[in-house]
Amino acid sequence: LDDYQPQFNACGLYLGRTDGDKEDMDTRSSNLRKGESDPHLVVQQFQRSRFNMLMNNRPGTMRPHHDMMQTDLEGFYQGRWTNNEGIMSRGARNEILNLPETIGALMRFAEFASESGARTAKELYGCRGWVMHHGTDIWMNTAPQDGAKWGLWPANGAWICWELWEHYLFDPDPEYLKKIYPILKGSAEFFMDYMIKEPKHGWLVTCPSSSPETVIETPDGQLTSIVMGPTIDNQLIRALFDMCVESSRVLNVDKKFSNELRSARKKLPPDQIGRFGQIQEFIDDWDQEKFPSRHLSQTWGWYPGNQITLRGTPELAKAVRVTFEPSRADGLSYNAGDRWGISRFARFGDAEKCEEMFRGGRGRSDCIECLLQSHAGEIDILPALPTSLPEGSILGLRARGGYGIDLDWHEGRLLQLVIRSKYGGTCRLHTQDPVFVKVGDASIERKIIYQKEGDCLIEFEAEPGGVYYIYLVAETYYESVTPLGQAHKRN
Repeated sequence: LDDYQPQFNACGLYLGRTDGDKEDMDTRSSNLRKGESDPHLVVQQFQRSRFNMLMNNRPGTMRPHHDMMQTDLEGFYQGRWTNNEGIMSRGARNEILNLPETIGALMRFAEFASESGARTAKELYGCRGWVMHHGTDIWMNTAPQDGAKWGLWPANGAWICWELWEHYLFDPDPEYLKKIYPILKGSAEFFMDYMIKEPKHGWLVTCPSSSPETVIETPDGQLTSIVMGPTIDNQLIRALFDMCVESSRVLNVDKKFSNELRSARKKLPPDQIGRFGQIQEFIDDWDQEKFPSRHLSQTWGWYPGNQITLRGTPELAKAVRVTFEPSRADGLSYNAGDRWGISRFARFGDAEKCEEMFRGGRGRSDCIECLLQSHAGEIDILPALPTSLPEGSILGLRARGGYGIDLDWHEGRLLQLVIRSKYGGTCRLHTQDPVFVKVGDASIERKIIYQKEGDCLIEFEAEPGGVYYIYLVAETYYESVTPLGQAHKRN
């Protein structure tokens, strides 16, 4: 308990109570789907998810796979991690939910996988660095296996690197970066050797590869899963090269290699918008209704990645939204109830769609993107708050850049925000209403980037160790309602 309690209690959520929370769990879940309010059920789901992540990522272990609830001798997916999404989804929100210690389990996995993957890269492909495919198991089999539709996707390692990098973004400690840089560099070396020149545009692309678990029909009627340069590969490699370039700058190492990556990055295929207005899954516009994409891998750059953002790349963001819509012109459908559904729509600021998923029973830790986002270079407060959660408070969230966040809201509007800066720097803050910043009793200078109804962006200079209190401009009603701090109570 001495080890567990401080980690679990580092983040608390309070959303109020109703008489409905006296019912059994099945009844409460059913009532929620019928439209009844049970905010404390969301809290319990949220904390259960944090408990599971903490329990399954203990020191000396590796990130959990599908068999953590095994029911037979064969096990789910034969006890493998399924690296084309599975292992990533089992820790995607650990950082924002203040479970940074759990990165050790993924680090251990990555260290073993990169060691085994170096042999696969050399013997199978004749490449430097390391590679990992979809079906890695406890014996660290990093070679392709199963059918090509599943097994022949070589970009798994880049996704693992991105998760390691996310921990650095939330806590930019150079000592941690020194530990993970060899893993990042090894993955980048593999792709530098593995990619070929695509004949039509001269782009650098992975080949052979696949868009995870997708089958396509080529113009001449052939069915295949093997392609060159699927969109998810381009997005992951773009991110990987950026990680290595930034690591080289921070650590002052490998300047020549960094320049090589910069040059290669410019030759990667861009994200493209297809004939239906969707994000293309492939270099050619082969998206089709016969074989819908279950993973929607082409939207990795939207979520969980950050290359496509609502305000930074509005046209691509619009194409992502088309990709998610069930009534697209090509007839494809999107399973809004998937494990990342709420997060994907929260990045659009679509509170109504997030509310719909809440009613479908999809809450848990996924709701956190409705309350706080920081992927686009700014701290975004209450970007997609569901109407069923009009008031509450949450303590102990984390934002990229080394920030701790405490948040209180009432009647769907920000009430009070506390930002704790570990490293200092320029802090960008996006809110729906105008705000001012205080340190103690004194207001500090803030720069208003823009300010319009429902959309305000400011920035201020934070000091290492500084604590900043943010309030709405010309509003004082916060003094008469539930004060910040209810979230510390036992959930």
